[in-house]
Amino acid sequence: RFEAWYLLVPLLPTLLGSAGFFVRRITRSLRYSVAGTPDGVRVGFGLLSTSNDTIPPGRIHAVEVVQPLLWRASGWWEIRITRASHSSSPGAAGQQNTSILPVGDRRDVDRVLGLVLPDLVGDQALALVAVGMTGRGGVDDGFTTSPRRAWILKPFSWRRTGFAVDASAFLVRRGVIWRRLVIVPHARTQGVDLTQGPIDRRLDLVSVRAATVAGPVDTRLGAIDRATGMELSTRLVEAAVASARSDTSAHWGAEAASWPAPGSASAWPPPAADAPRHRSAPEDPA
Repeated sequence: RFEAWYLLVPLLPTLLGSAGFFVRRITRSLRYSVAGTPDGVRVGFGLLSTSNDTIPPGRIHAVEVVQPLLWRASGWWEIRITRASHSSSPGAAGQQNTSILPVGDRRDVDRVLGLVLPDLVGDQALALVAVGMTGRGGVDDGFTTSPRRAWILKPFSWRRTGFAVDASAFLVRRGVIWRRLVIVPHARTQGVDLTQGPIDRRLDLVSVRAATVAGPVDTRLGAIDRATGMELSTRLVEAAVASARSDTSAHWGAEAASWPAPGSASAWPPPAADAPRHRSAPEDPA
């Protein structure tokens, strides 16, 4: 009996470390507050000790709204961000906070998005966000989705997987069990990656990724029709260049007139993905 307990001793550090991680996460999630200040978005958190983190204007490069399956009945969501910061090493003393809303309902999500993405305004943009969070795809909801042949790669989520382009941001929708909506402001896009693996090449699909600073938000969109993906990458590059020239998000409280005029959100028509294709296809993207 003594020998059996002795064998469990090496597991104690793992158990204690896991318990400490969950305790820290729970205490950080309590007494959470997000507010706009003259210096940026201030995030306060902590139960036993309160910490404040101010995100300067223009430092948020991508936003992800997530809903795990078990949260769906309660209508809870989490918001994570990728941010530019001088402290990017995981173990740094000034480790950046990337969960800007640990848990909240739809009204909390709308309020937080209004703070961190002040240029994402207008009824059409808000409708895109709502559809991106809960839409199932398969209908004309403003998102361009994966073609039917992509079910081989995404058997459960190919109808939902898709994108939309607003005047101010690029929106990526994916996930059925874990719903995810990724929003990348055009002004923060540093480049666009277009990739195609061997299976994608066989199915005439590509993956598109809006390049940002390193962070927890994955901006990749997979299983998109190749022609649609190439057109999307060109449009995102043009939008990034135009937004960078007129961007004022680095100056908190800038005049609304200095922002680019909001335009209507648009989506490409469904690609003729399942129609017979000529065997001679254009050159594969590098």
